Amino acid sequence: MKRIAGLFLVFAVLLCGGFLAGAVPVSGGTAADTVILPTLFHNDEAWYKDGAAPLVIRDGVYFVPAELFGLFEGIRVSMPSEGNLLIFREDDERYISIRTGEGRAAVNGTVIGGVQVFRDGSVYYVDAALAAETVGLRTETILQENGRISLRVTDGTELLTTEQLEDSYYPQEPADEFAGLEEMEKLDLKRIFILCREPAADAEYRVLDLLQKYEMGYTLFLSADTSVESLLSALAGGEYGILTDASGEEAVAELNAINERFSRITHYRTHFTMSTGTYASDEKLVSAAYCPVSPDFIVDSSADAGVVFADMLQYLEENNYCFLLLEDCWQTQQILEKMLIRIDREKYITSNLGH
Repeated sequence: MKRIAGLFLVFAVLLCGGFLAGAVPVSGGTAADTVILPTLFHNDEAWYKDGAAPLVIRDGVYFVPAELFGLFEGIRVSMPSEGNLLIFREDDERYISIRTGEGRAAVNGTVIGGVQVFRDGSVYYVDAALAAETVGLRTETILQENGRISLRVTDGTELLTTEQLEDSYYPQEPADEFAGLEEMEKLDLKRIFILCREPAADAEYRVLDLLQKYEMGYTLFLSADTSVESLLSALAGGEYGILTDASGEEAVAELNAINERFSRITHYRTHFTMSTGTYASDEKLVSAAYCPVSPDFIVDSSADAGVVFADMLQYLEENNYCFLLLEDCWQTQQILEKMLIRIDREKYITSNLGH
């Protein structure tokens, strides 16, 4: 059995502004029951100028700002001369050169007419399908639940399917007008915050599978090489955390990099991470707006599940919550079975850190 003081999290939460109580935000929502997606996406990311230069649909033709194509690696957008808009792919030299005032364009050496282009302020809009196909990109439309249309332009390096991208903007569960009352009723319960890591591919005992099977609340901590599927699964379960083996400023830099990568998919940045084990290093994490969690109890292959279980219940007699880290091992299966059978559901509840 291992027991580690969890006091630092309280200090961290106070400095971080109480992230424990925060719900996962949904980008683009204008009301609790309304989600409006950005009109344009390049790969997995929303077009950063969507508010000022959105998708325009005219007579069934989808027009996008020409500079959107410049966000793809190896593609340049320029105006070599007055009235000449050029979209050029560097690796194979495919291009479309549009004469903006003449309705003509040179497409990979062939001149074509009837090319539609217009200007809105300083923004040139081009036919998305024509420009994308010319430089080897793909387009796909998204019909939103509210009837609006979005367009996605991709180069083959995207991580999410279009369905996954769309789903990431919608709440995982419908709004419940009684949810607040239910949470109020749960305030008197003792909370067990279960923490776990993404299981190894060859793990014999997978904590995550057991927690999902038993429908227990938990928080999954993810590393830099986490798969997209695992990330979306973690987000669907509520708040998630991120991991680093570094310490101090190096830990902050690594966590920021992980958050940056994940946020392109989830549209959200988490504040939770595991404690580095030293106060000075954790203090740097707190200063960078992270909440390092120190488990009160750890169950690994060297632990005795029965002893940890008894100690945890005794600890909860004097405290309102505890943090329980579960590793992928047989002892973890034992303690979860004890929790299922012997814990009073009217007194204790397993929780995600966001609850």
